[in-house]
Amino acid sequence: MSSQKYKIVFAIATVVVLYVGLNLFHLGDYLPSNQDHLKYHIDALERFSFAGEPIPFNLKSKRKIFEAELNKIALNSTETALLRRHAEIWFPILEPILAQNNIPLDFKYIAVVESGLSKKAMSPRGAAGFWQLIASTGQELGLSINAEVDERFNPVKSTHAACKHFQTSKTYFGSWTNAAAAYNMGMAALIKACKKHKSNSYHDLKLSRESSQYLYKILAYKEILEHPQKYGLQMHRKRYSMRISKISIHKSIPNLQAFIAKYHISSKTLRTYNPWIKQNSLTITKDVRSFELLIPRVTIGQVVKAKVTPKPEQTVVKVDFEGM
Repeated sequence: MSSQKYKIVFAIATVVVLYVGLNLFHLGDYLPSNQDHLKYHIDALERFSFAGEPIPFNLKSKRKIFEAELNKIALNSTETALLRRHAEIWFPILEPILAQNNIPLDFKYIAVVESGLSKKAMSPRGAAGFWQLIASTGQELGLSINAEVDERFNPVKSTHAACKHFQTSKTYFGSWTNAAAAYNMGMAALIKACKKHKSNSYHDLKLSRESSQYLYKILAYKEILEHPQKYGLQMHRKRYSMRISKISIHKSIPNLQAFIAKYHISSKTLRTYNPWIKQNSLTITKDVRSFELLIPRVTIGQVVKAKVTPKPEQTVVKVDFEGM
C-alpha cells in the first residue's frame, strides 16, 4: 500500500473511531449507568409513593433511574445544603397554598426540580420563577406580566397559578402522577404518548430522557429532603425567625421608594422579597385590582418588636428563616 493510500485509510479509521466513541459517550447519558459504584441503593420491596400513588420500583429499570438521581443529589452536599435552607424558608409558604387548592403537598417538590426554589430563576427558553412558567402560560393562568411587574417571580401568586395547571391535568388524566408529568412535557404531548403506547400510566410510557426521569427526580428530592439523616446530611445551624407583613395594595403607587420608606426597609430588601417588581411604581387597573407586598423583619433567635405596627389590612405570618 502506498504512503498516500495508507494516510487516507488511517484518516478514515480515525474518523470512524471518534464517531463511534462520541456516540457511545452520549448514549451513556440516556442509559442507566453501572449501579455498582453508587453509594445509596433502595430495596425493591421498599414502598415509595407520589401524592399517595404507589411507584412500581419492583421494575429494575425504574429503580436504577431513581437510584442514579438519589445519589447525584445526596453526594452534592454543598448544593443540597443550600437547597435545604431554601426549603426551610419557602415550604411553609408554599404548603398552605397547595392545601388551599386541594393539591397534594408532594407537588412542592416540583418547584424544587424546576427552579431549586430560586425565585429569580430564568431558563434560556424564558421560563421564570419557582414554577418555571413561560409568559403566555403565566398570563393564561392569571398572572400579570408587563413593564411594571412579572408575577411569575411572585412565589405566592405563581404557586396559585401552578395549582390551576395541576388541577386541570388531574381532572383530565385522572392521576396526580400524570398531572406532574404533564407539567413537564405539556398536556398535548402526554395525551399523544398515552395514545401511542395505549396506556394512561406514566410508568408504561416511553418518553424523552428528561420526561422519563422527571418523576424519579422529584421522588429523589422528596426522599432526601424528608430523610436527610439517611444520607449524611444532618446539619446544625443557628436558627433565625422571620415575621412577614403581607401588605395589600389597592391604590396605585407612583413612587415605591417613598412608599416603603415608612416601613424602614430599602429598595434592595423590597426586591429581595418581591422580585416580581420591575419598576419603581405599581399601577392598579380594571384588570389588576390589587397587589401584595411581603415586608420582612429578621432577628437572630427571636422576633424583635416591629418598628412599624402593621395596619389592620395586613397579615403577619411567622416562619423559620435561614438566610436567602
